[in-house]
Amino acid sequence: MRRLREGAEFVGIFAVVLGLLFVGFELRQNQLALQAQTRATLIQIDIESIRSHRLDEQLMQDTVNRDPRLGSVEELRNNLWIREVARTAENHFYQYRIGTFDEREFQGVRILWKNMFSNPEYRSWWTAHKAEFSLDFQDEFDALLSED
Repeated sequence: MRRLREGAEFVGIFAVVLGLLFVGFELRQNQLALQAQTRATLIQIDIESIRSHRLDEQLMQDTVNRDPRLGSVEELRNNLWIREVARTAENHFYQYRIGTFDEREFQGVRILWKNMFSNPEYRSWWTAHKAEFSLDFQDEFDALLSED
């Protein structure tokens, strides 16, 4: 009888430990989901800001008038478009790294990036602006662009 009780206690303790491990795992998953959602929201805010600037003709003209180094309105608009694409790519990369994109989804996105940034204008923009992005994304993107 005593051995049965000890065995039951052991099973009970083991079940509690497994339950705690499961709760810890679930908390970690929720934290990752929250981080992914927060990052996606911040990137979306950035993209919306860029887009609203890019689509406001008067604001674009005023910006170019204040800083002639930006070139023409069309040049600035194109640079902002490339920035939108790159910010979206950075978010896709981050989502993949934490597991919200699977490998097959991510490969399709990588092909899209490679095709877009094979354009010399896009490639030049990336070289000039990549320091504005996370180091991990820079490494990923540079590796992608150097593939044959």
